[in-house]
Amino acid sequence: VPGPDGRLAAVAIVRPAARSRPPLDAPTLRVAALQLALRADTSVDASLARWQAHIAAAAAAGAELVVMPEMPTTEWLVHARAGSLHAALREVDAHRAAYLGAMADAARSAAVTLVAGSHFERDGDDLVNRARVFGPDGRELAVVEKLHPTPYEAEVYGVVPGRRADTFTVRGVRCAVALCYDVEFPETARSARGAGAEVLLVPFNTEASAGFHRIDRCASARAVESEGYVVTCGAVGRFTHPFDVETHEASSAAFAPSDRGFPSDGVLARAPAGAETTLHVELDLDRLRALGRASDVRPYRDR
Repeated sequence: VPGPDGRLAAVAIVRPAARSRPPLDAPTLRVAALQLALRADTSVDASLARWQAHIAAAAAAGAELVVMPEMPTTEWLVHARAGSLHAALREVDAHRAAYLGAMADAARSAAVTLVAGSHFERDGDDLVNRARVFGPDGRELAVVEKLHPTPYEAEVYGVVPGRRADTFTVRGVRCAVALCYDVEFPETARSARGAGAEVLLVPFNTEASAGFHRIDRCASARAVESEGYVVTCGAVGRFTHPFDVETHEASSAAFAPSDRGFPSDGVLARAPAGAETTLHVELDLDRLRALGRASDVRPYRDR
């Protein structure tokens, strides 16, 4: 929609999944957020094998839905031969098929639904920050593009705003994805909730404490506003590539509305800051849906 200055204002475009909704096998959904450490001392094959091992371990621990951080493939910048960061990011996209194939295989092997982080994909000379979701059979369930590139991503990387944000279902529970900066825009979560999503997943990748806190606080706010669950999943670790020294900060978390039946601060679970670990959380859908009958406040319905 046009803003007051005549320029196009950001709009979250959500493509709902099929309207039919199979019944839940159980009233809970078990989610694992892989708080991965990005490394410089790795090959493409080694990275893929490491991520597959984390996915398999999460599934073995009971996860039904596994989430990876935003942009894990940027660790492959250490192998870039290009003379600029702008060109090197496009060079990394040469590994797209290997990355997507390995993630589809991991989802199928572990029999989980996988939000496979995100990857910078070439669109001409531009880049789109695009996440893909794979089902337990390895098939692609959804594609989500970052709707709001940060100013640095737009001006230095050449990332363009995305236009696609599919929702998807896991055992009858409708889910959506907001990539990092997108969670700082209330319309993104509200649009997803309007499409039926009860769980919002937020893969992120921040290189400063302030960036992490923006994501964390906004994710908590989105849980209150949308009367839904929000699970964040960030990258950690410090490594050097030819163009920069990257220090990734995260403390992945799961948030609920601060209302009846939930913790007063809305925090269901939180991973240790800075550690490579997996955050496991069981989301109680019956409890969430009970808010529709008895809650202190109704910000989604009363807006």
